[in-house]
Amino acid sequence: DGAFAYGVSPYANRVIPINLMKLIAWPSIPVGENPVAITLNHEGTLGYVANHVDGTVTIFDIDPASPERHHVVDAIVVGQAPTDLAITPDGDRLVVVNYGSNDLSVIDTDANSEAFHSVVSNPKTSTGTRTVSITPDGGLLYLGTDAGYLVMSVSGYSVVSNVNTGSATRTVAVTPDGAFLILLTTEGAVRSTASA
Repeated sequence: DGAFAYGVSPYANRVIPINLMKLIAWPSIPVGENPVAITLNHEGTLGYVANHVDGTVTIFDIDPASPERHHVVDAIVVGQAPTDLAITPDGDRLVVVNYGSNDLSVIDTDANSEAFHSVVSNPKTSTGTRTVSITPDGGLLYLGTDAGYLVMSVSGYSVVSNVNTGSATRTVAVTPDGAFLILLTTEGAVRSTASA
């Protein structure tokens, strides 16, 4: 509903809800060990947290109308050392980047599916994949790696290209129009390139 922002506290193993009207933190939500990334579903009812040390994704309720708001409702085992996650534009899949096992955990987030909140695919990536962004049309994944970035097709999760930039990528983002890819390297440099 836009009333809250959510941040992770990695060493406290907590998610912090922040009331944006009053600019105060609400009671924290206990999650898995060393939470490092968070995303919310498009409906504004659930939050997903990647827990780096214990290899899980914690799911917590953010629905303003729910009696379980700001409580954990589920946890899903994924790969080793997850570092980032993103929901596809159609809202049906959550893509989790597992840095330690060099793969993705693709989780079904379609509430009408029999596989809801299950890992439905485990495609391999390249060594040192750490971050993910999805194009606005939902067709491609951009994955930041220790050597640059990887482009994967969402259809079948096949590798389209593996680009060596000479620097490790800390964060990757696609512009809202899908025209450009923005990379933040571990050295703090920002690079921009036309998307595939």
